[in-house]
Amino acid sequence: MAQGLIGGMTPYGDQSLDEIKVDLNKWKVYAERILNFFSEKLEYLQQQNYMKNIPYNLQCVFFETIRKTKTFIYDIEIIKKSIAADRITKKEVTLLKNIGTVSFKTNREYGTTYHEDTAWHEYDDANFRIAEKLYQDGRDFFVTLQDSSNAADRLENYMSTDSSNTTNFINNAPVNNLQQGNNNSMVIGDQFTGANYEQANELLEQILKNLDKYFGEDQSEKKEEAQQCIELVQAELVNEKPKKGILRGMLNSLPFLNDSADFLSKVTEVSQKLGLL
Repeated sequence: MAQGLIGGMTPYGDQSLDEIKVDLNKWKVYAERILNFFSEKLEYLQQQNYMKNIPYNLQCVFFETIRKTKTFIYDIEIIKKSIAADRITKKEVTLLKNIGTVSFKTNREYGTTYHEDTAWHEYDDANFRIAEKLYQDGRDFFVTLQDSSNAADRLENYMSTDSSNTTNFINNAPVNNLQQGNNNSMVIGDQFTGANYEQANELLEQILKNLDKYFGEDQSEKKEEAQQCIELVQAELVNEKPKKGILRGMLNSLPFLNDSADFLSKVTEVSQKLGLL
């Protein structure tokens, strides 16, 4: 797939507003292409009376892709207009971050629903190949759009200082989340150092040691992905200025891999220790 199992890793901390605009334009074009492709192919499969062969949950994911893609296109246009007018507010940052959040969730839904029932996978069937292509292209799209969460963290630095919405957001923000200069959306604050860091790292080690308990023998792919996510978090933590967008993206992806109470509790506690909640 386009970016492998783990997406949302493109760093935006040192990217300019013009570079973000380039990505927004690319994502809009990409979304329009996916929208046209899904609309055309799903209509064709319906005409071929093939939809009955596709599991219901996967059908829902395919048709939801059309709705979500339309929303992405609409929201990206709002963000682009605000950037052009130099009136970036909390609304635009939230819209862009939501695209990333929805993309993380939908990427997981694609993987889960496509593999939960493989009895209909007939590789010699031309219609199945179309459905398979819908899965591949749809998941690639959402993997790519996961990067919008990191772009939103950077976009926050360009918020208009004379906007009432921006002012209210800053004044009401938790003290621990406010940093000096323009790095408040990229770097973990004072709560990152000392005991909290040690406790977070200890929790991550506990999760790694218990992966066999959280994931069964038939979940080797999810186990491997969870290990990769945790190791990427640990690697980012040793940087001089860890990027919270990368940390949040990796930690937010873990609950989609395992929903046991103990696992979720530890992941949530790590996020709290690092000031990401």
